[in-house]
Amino acid sequence: MSLAALLQKGSLRAVETLTVATTATVEPKNPPSVAKVAIVNVASAENFKSDCTTTADVDRWCYPHSEAQNTSELERTESRLKRFHALGLPANTAGLLADKLIERDRTFDDRHLCCECRHLHGRLDHWRCGNHAQAGLGEPAIPAEWPLLFQRCFGFQKG
Repeated sequence: MSLAALLQKGSLRAVETLTVATTATVEPKNPPSVAKVAIVNVASAENFKSDCTTTADVDRWCYPHSEAQNTSELERTESRLKRFHALGLPANTAGLLADKLIERDRTFDDRHLCCECRHLHGRLDHWRCGNHAQAGLGEPAIPAEWPLLFQRCFGFQKG
């Protein structure tokens, strides 16, 4: 039986109809601003306090708690990069060596690079050892690849 037939018969008189309310679509003349709707916090230098106030705070997430370099390692890396740059090493080679030295320091390896030694002179393919007698070398000229290899040297002195 259809809805119209039920209405004509009168069997739907006990059922009440429902009208759904709709929201008004009229825009207010003065819509509320953001400041009235929400509280806005503005950062300023006076009320901002850093969590990292000391070196210990900065280093709390660094080595030995993670692989990230701590403050002292970063300082050593910077000084090593300056030394390698002064020796004429390319930036990518200098960076790789600095990373290897950090790993060496962390594992307490006692070997050194000639690039770290104050007796190394020259540039790239023309290296000379200023302490070749103490190092056990017969002559001051050293092979081009030696300054980039870890080794134990009796003539090593930190540069």
